Amino acid sequence: MSHHRGGTLLALLVGGAIGAGLALIFAPDSGAATRQRIRDSVDGAGDRKDDVVSAFEAGKEAFYRGKERLTKES
Repeated sequence: MSHHRGGTLLALLVGGAIGAGLALIFAPDSGAATRQRIRDSVDGAGDRKDDVVSAFEAGKEAFYRGKERLTKES
């Protein structure tokens, strides 16, 4: 059983190394360009988060205004 686990681990490591090597060979961009693209994506996600937070706050304010109006009308 121990030998089976060792073979599986070895296969996993060899497969990972081969995959990493192929990724380096066939990568469409340089490392710097890839890191910049990742940074831009993360920055864009931050902007979307700000938009969602703003929309949530606006919805919450509208809810409380509507609730207050209904309370006054009752």
